[in-house]
Amino acid sequence: MGLTPYLLSTLAGNRPVEQVTHQMLEDVVAETGYIAVLAVLVGDNVYYLDYAASNPDFAYLAQNRLERPPLETSAGWVILAGLGDEQVWTMLSASASSKETVDKFQSDYPKLRASGECIAPGVALNGADGVAVAVRDQGNVVASVSVIAAMDDIARDADKIIEVLRRHQVKWNR
Repeated sequence: MGLTPYLLSTLAGNRPVEQVTHQMLEDVVAETGYIAVLAVLVGDNVYYLDYAASNPDFAYLAQNRLERPPLETSAGWVILAGLGDEQVWTMLSASASSKETVDKFQSDYPKLRASGECIAPGVALNGADGVAVAVRDQGNVVASVSVIAAMDDIARDADKIIEVLRRHQVKWNR
């Protein structure tokens, strides 16, 4: 079904993740200079519902609403870590990602789960990397906001990016 449930919900006047507005993504972009995306897990894939960009380098990832395997994005790592243990292990056992990537996620899982943050996992196959934080609704992870850029840019600016995301996160968590 892909994004169908979210699109139908939006057409009916309900935003699937309403606490993160487009303006909030624009504010993150204004402070970081990179692409900010709102990501959700639909079935076994991550989709970017909304994005803001000042740099077109990786905007196509969000513009085209492409499905992404969760283990290949910082947003996916945050969302997976927010699921219940049984659901996470079921998804990992069915994952088409490399054993190395699955092992890396499993190693980082306790820290990811506790913090709700993922900084530059280095797992994307397209030359990008990201910094992501969880979006919570009543304590449950329902989405993530991620800043995406080239691996070198993320490595250089990760501390600044996570600080910006943490500051903005208090506006969208419920």
